[in-house]
Amino acid sequence: MKNTATLLAAATLATALSAQAAPAQTQNSQQIDRTQEVAYTCQIERGGKKQSIKATAMYGIKGSDIIVAQVKINGVITPGMWRDTSFTLMNRFISSDPAERETVWTTMPADAANLAKVDGGKLSVAEQTGAQQSIVLDDCKLDASATARLKH
Repeated sequence: MKNTATLLAAATLATALSAQAAPAQTQNSQQIDRTQEVAYTCQIERGGKKQSIKATAMYGIKGSDIIVAQVKINGVITPGMWRDTSFTLMNRFISSDPAERETVWTTMPADAANLAKVDGGKLSVAEQTGAQQSIVLDDCKLDASATARLKH
């Protein structure tokens, strides 16, 4: 039963996002000093029922600023999403590749010092830039024990 939920979530995400490797080295990504991976347990809705699914986010950090993120669910990786510094209530990351669906990831306010101590939020995608976002993952909570087991 648990595997069925995971498979359904993976199939849904694969449909919503095209699987791709990490973005190629660009002028922006060369500014990253280091990366940090954080694990979350998120909610998906299938057939009117909420189900839990594991996800991780890899963050690119410059100094104390988190500047880029990618979310991975069952081996499917989102496009790189750059920090929207104009939105200060939460950390919001938005993809900017016109060849990919617009993807947005939110987390609770964090900087490099407390990134692995705060909850995530939502992952959403749109069919095209400016279109209504569809929520893929919701209510992403920090999984501290899974984060501690990740390679650093």
